[in-house]
Amino acid sequence: MASEFSIRAINDWRAEIHTDMARAQRVSMDVFRRDSPNALRHLLILMAQSARALTPQAKKRRKVLNDAHGPYVNIIGQNGHESKRYKWMFSRPEARGTWEGAQTIRGRGLAKRSWMWGLQAAGKGNPIPGTGEVRKVSAGTRMVGWVKINALSYIGKIMPAGYQRMAEQKAVNKLMKQAEMKLVRAFERKVGRR
Repeated sequence: MASEFSIRAINDWRAEIHTDMARAQRVSMDVFRRDSPNALRHLLILMAQSARALTPQAKKRRKVLNDAHGPYVNIIGQNGHESKRYKWMFSRPEARGTWEGAQTIRGRGLAKRSWMWGLQAAGKGNPIPGTGEVRKVSAGTRMVGWVKINALSYIGKIMPAGYQRMAEQKAVNKLMKQAEMKLVRAFERKVGRR
């Protein structure tokens, strides 16, 4: 299931999160002197950073389980289906890999890194094809927001309930804190000159 974050400059004042995002966008524009598209992009980056922090980290090794056929590990393939890899399978002459290799989680940390794909400087954070993208949202000829799509097949299964709302709120709080710190420093500089 793909996960989608969107920030849109929409006058939906009844929805609490849009009010918070709209206020944060105005603060970003007023305090940091960003234009609307850059203010929205900055908020999207803060949301992606918050989602990255909320993403659980996989263990280094898979848990070894046992059944009537012996010790095994569950491996999730690229198609999202789970399959068992038994220890005895690796003693066959045609076996690929090792039992130790089957226990190691190779893509560890991929879900955390995926939130920043497409949001970092050119050449950095490029997504694995088909797993994510960042798009501009337009209304006619006017750019009104950004959408970040994380399409890793398992992202919806591993994220905590309500993570999108939490990431949005953390992004708003972080931006407000950054603005507060900038205003405090500006005030201290002015007071120090007197």
